[in-house]
Amino acid sequence: MKKAAIYVRVSTPDQHVESQLYDLRELAVQRGFEVVHEYEDRGFCGKNARRPGLDALSHSNQRRTSSVSLMPYVGNLPPLSPSPRESGSRTA
Repeated sequence: MKKAAIYVRVSTPDQHVESQLYDLRELAVQRGFEVVHEYEDRGFCGKNARRPGLDALSHSNQRRTSSVSLMPYVGNLPPLSPSPRESGSRTA
């Protein structure tokens, strides 16, 4: 079973990530992935490339603690590493 990391983000602290987490957990089950980490950023604008949760996901990818990263589609997501082959798959 492939290990997966989940990343979610909301722009303001009063928004909720639960629906994103639910959808991505369901996707993981459907694809046969074991979720080993969940990262989140609350109150961070999508234009901000430096986000604690996203940075933690990037570091996790570099350590290869998961083979797949699941996140909602975001058009302005900065690269997590120089090459997708180095950090595993990126799945929407």
